[in-house]
Parts: sequence; C-alpha cells; structure tokens
Amino acid sequence: PQTVLKIQAPYPRTGLVRKYSPVLLAFAFVFLVGCYQPSAGAVPQVTVETLIRLLLDQDVVTRRTAAEALGKIGDHQAVPALLRALNDSTSAVREAAAYSLSQCGALDRATGERLAGLLLDPIPAVRIAAAQSLASLETLGVLWPVVAGYLDDDDPDIRRNVIRAL
Repeated sequence: PQTVLKIQAPYPRTGLVRKYSPVLLAFAFVFLVGCYQPSAGAVPQVTVETLIRLLLDQDVVTRRTAAEALGKIGDHQAVPALLRALNDSTSAVREAAAYSLSQCGALDRATGERLAGLLLDPIPAVRIAAAQSLASLETLGVLWPVVAGYLDDDDPDIRRNVIRAL
C-alpha cells in the first residue's frame, strides 16, 4: 500500500491571517518607510575634523582607517593632513594616504610632486599606491619631468611603477 504524506502549513490559510494580511502588509510598508533616512548631502565638518585629528593617533590601525575614510569622503580640506600622513613611519598609513589623496579632487603641483616622491619609497605597496594615485591625477602632464626622472632608477620595481603611473 502507498503511504500518503500530508504536509500542513505552519499556519492556516484561512481565518485571522487571511483576514488581516492586507493590514499587516500595510503596517510593514509604513514601518519600512518610516525607517528611511535620506543620506546627508554634505559630510559634516565635525566628521572631517575628527578624522584629521585621528591621523595623529598612536594606534596604527586608527591612523590608517582615518586616512582611508578621508579618501572616501574626498573633502579637499583633508589634503594637508594627508600630506603629513605620507611621512608616517608605518607603510600602511603612507599607502592609505597616497590612495586617499587621489580622491580629494584636483591637487596642486606640490602635492603631485610629493606623491611622485613616494615612487622611491622602500615599501612596494606604497610605491604602487603612489603610482595609481598619480595615474588618476589630471595634472600628471605637468609632473612629467619629475616622474620621468625615476625611469633611470636601478630598481626595476620603481621603473615599473613609474610606467604604471604614466
């Protein structure tokens, strides 16, 4: 003989659930709409200032994270602080600052030259970050004499990063 297996829904499809399902659906919709918050148009000044202060923190991870966040925000006010972070003793902070500078809008020649100087950094990840940031700058043509001078470097990795930037 065959065995018939009956599967029963966890709740009946009739009764209260069926009667109130439109009300429950409407309530859920209103609840979700009530949770909607538009994104801020401009990042509050306090956030940028706090992140700039965190670039001076003693914790390496905090400094690196602050540099990354400033790049994601892209506020031009952060450029001087990120330039100072390029001198950090920790390579992860220098790398994050180099990436972030390219996200802060148009940069002047001095900033580009400082980034070009990182092509000689002893840490390959910092050199790659500098090359990628230089490649994203609109003023790379102005920096050609500075960057091209590194094509004669003895280190093939440095030459590779200069070519990557160009």
